[in-house]
Amino acid sequence: MTLTVSDVASLSKSLSRWEFAEYACAVLVTTACAGEYVAEFTNGFTGGIEERKERLGKRSTLLLVFSLALELICLVKTNNLSGMLIGSLSDKAAAADTKAQSALEKSSLAESRARDAGTAAGEAQQKADTVAKQAEELMRKLHEAEANLSITQFLVSARYVQNPDSLTEQLKQFKGLAVILRSYAGDAEGWGLCTTLLSITRSAEMNATDECGKWSPTVPTVTQISVWGPDDKVMESLSNAISQAGRLGVSSGPYGKVSKPPTLMIFVGVKSPFAIGQTQPVKAPTRKQNKKQSAKP
Repeated sequence: MTLTVSDVASLSKSLSRWEFAEYACAVLVTTACAGEYVAEFTNGFTGGIEERKERLGKRSTLLLVFSLALELICLVKTNNLSGMLIGSLSDKAAAADTKAQSALEKSSLAESRARDAGTAAGEAQQKADTVAKQAEELMRKLHEAEANLSITQFLVSARYVQNPDSLTEQLKQFKGLAVILRSYAGDAEGWGLCTTLLSITRSAEMNATDECGKWSPTVPTVTQISVWGPDDKVMESLSNAISQAGRLGVSSGPYGKVSKPPTLMIFVGVKSPFAIGQTQPVKAPTRKQNKKQSAKP
C-alpha cells in the first residue's frame, strides 16, 4: 500500500523506538551471560559459596531467557516496520518511475511536435518567399502595363494630319510664301505635329523655317494650333486650309495683345490632357471667338 508522508514519519519513529528496545534487550542478554560466567567460573559476588553461585546462575539464566524473548519480539517488530517502509518506498519508486516514463514519452512527443512545427515553419517561409516573388513579379507587370497604357494613351490622343496629300495640295496656293513653324520646347506631341506640318509646307513649296521644339514655354500657354501673320486674308485662308484638309482645330490671329509678326507663323500649342471621346476634329473658331480665347505665346 502507498503511505502518506505523515504515515511514513510515524512508522520511522516507531521503528527507532523498537530498535532502541532491541539494543536494550541485547544489553540484558550480555548482562545475563556475564552473570552465568561469574557463577560458573569465578567467585565474584558470591564469596565462593555454592548456594550463592547457584542462585546467581539461575537468575542469570532467567534474565537471559527473558532478554532473548524480548529481543526476538523487538526483532520481529522492527522487521515488520522496516518491511512496511521499504514497501512504501518501493511503491513510491514505482510511481516515480511511471511518472518518469510518462515525462519521457511526453518529452519525445513534444520533440516530435517541435520538429513538425519547424518543418511547417520552413514550408511556410518558402511559401511566403514564393508569394513575395509573385507579388514582385505582379508589381513589375503592373508597372509595365501602366507604362504601356501611357504610351497607348499618348498614341491614341496625339494630334495628326488625317489627309497629308490633300493638305499639301491645298497649301500649294501659298507656294513661295515664307512661313515659320514653331512649337514649345519639351512638348513631344506638339513637336511631332509641328514637324509633320513642316514637311507638308515644304512639299507644297512654301519657304518654311523650322523652329519646332525651340520655343520657350509661356504663361499663359498657347493651346491648339494658331496661325497669324501680317496679312489677315492669308492668315485666314491658311488656317481654314489646315482645319479642313488636315482635320485639325486651328485658330487664326495672335494670342493676346501682341503686334502682328512680319512673317507668317504656324504655332503648334500644347494639347489638352487625354480624355475618352476627344478624337473628333475641331472646326476653326471665328475671329470673335479668337479674341475671347486669345493668349500670348
